[in-house]
Amino acid sequence: MHVTANVSQLTDLAEGADNIDLEKFGIDKLLGSGQLNTAINVTVAHASAKAVEKVEAAGGSVTLEDGEASGEWEEE
Repeated sequence: MHVTANVSQLTDLAEGADNIDLEKFGIDKLLGSGQLNTAINVTVAHASAKAVEKVEAAGGSVTLEDGEASGEWEEE
């Protein structure tokens, strides 16, 4: 099971910072619900393709900690 956050929560979680590591909040997956109007560089284990698209559209970036392609991993 994943602990998730939505794009709309990033501004509050970052508290004005340009970079945020969601693992420090116990969050391992970023989902694309909501809007982001601030450029934030996000580090997270997993992210949906929509979340990556929205973060990049706001001028930020997403770094996946496990090296998997954003939004694509197989359930075993």
